[in-house]
Amino acid sequence: MKNLKIVRAIANAALASLAACNGQLAIEDGSGAGSAGYATGGYTSSSDATAGQASGGHAGVLLPGPQTTTPEDKPPSVGSSANASNCPESLPDDESVCGVSEGQYCTYLYDRNSTSNDVVSQSCGCWLASGGSMRWDCGEPRGAEACPDAQPSTGSDCFGMRDARCSFPPHTECDCMPTSPSANTMSWQCTSTVTERGSASGPPGVDAMKPVAELTDAERSAWCDWYSDIVYEPGAPDHADPVDANGYAASGWILGSRPECLACLPLVSRANCAANLALSSCEAPVGALTDCVVTVQDVCTPAPHGCAPYFDTPNCDGTMLVSRPADVAPTSENSSCSIRVR
Repeated sequence: MKNLKIVRAIANAALASLAACNGQLAIEDGSGAGSAGYATGGYTSSSDATAGQASGGHAGVLLPGPQTTTPEDKPPSVGSSANASNCPESLPDDESVCGVSEGQYCTYLYDRNSTSNDVVSQSCGCWLASGGSMRWDCGEPRGAEACPDAQPSTGSDCFGMRDARCSFPPHTECDCMPTSPSANTMSWQCTSTVTERGSASGPPGVDAMKPVAELTDAERSAWCDWYSDIVYEPGAPDHADPVDANGYAASGWILGSRPECLACLPLVSRANCAANLALSSCEAPVGALTDCVVTVQDVCTPAPHGCAPYFDTPNCDGTMLVSRPADVAPTSENSSCSIRVR
């Protein structure tokens, strides 16, 4: 994730956990007044992003936004040999309707600069968007000169490609390196670039199919303990959130800007999390809420469906997450996502 800016509005422990994504991280001081069945995967688009001071003194993290490439300036592309037969022949337009399976990726190779040998790879994932439509989310182009079309197996031979680094969807990097410091043989070592915090299935003992509005006090407490581990880190201290005169609270936020995660995730204490859930009449199952939280926290990688099913369910907007319109760029005036706790 590139050019991620965090405005310091939360505790240092929270900042440390939010910084666990790849790329440049800038920290600044700031102040100011119905569900689908539960597949895996996800891929997120990335472009230069900024985070602004949200109204009411809240600040937060802005996740990747749409690609800047337009249909007019897309270079000719060739589908990867690893693509399924139903993938489009050439790179689809970002956010256009897709007709492949949910969570399916299609990868394309092209020369970014016709005057030099700058071969890049770009992958698009097909994900649920609002209203039940399926949309392409095309990731940032990545260097692919001499890289294999498909992700190699860890430990497989890569002699002749020493120090090569290749990226594969959804969040995997493979490095070609010596099998030992003195070895003349090379092998691929592939690792995830995403740090997982807690189980994406939510807390044990809380039925994922139970409507959010029907949770007991004990189940709300268990879910909020899980939420705290996800957005901060396991064992991080709790904190007190400012609550405004209208009963809304948030110490910060994480903002998604892709069709599958048009959501703002507030950062609140365990107590205010439980208070918000207690006020909710959300009809979605807990699993849909959990999915959306993990999706936004995990750099807009659906877990497995993203946020659209949650917000398409009655009375869920404002329960631990706040939806945001697809056609409005986030600014300091519209990025606040406080939630009601009183």
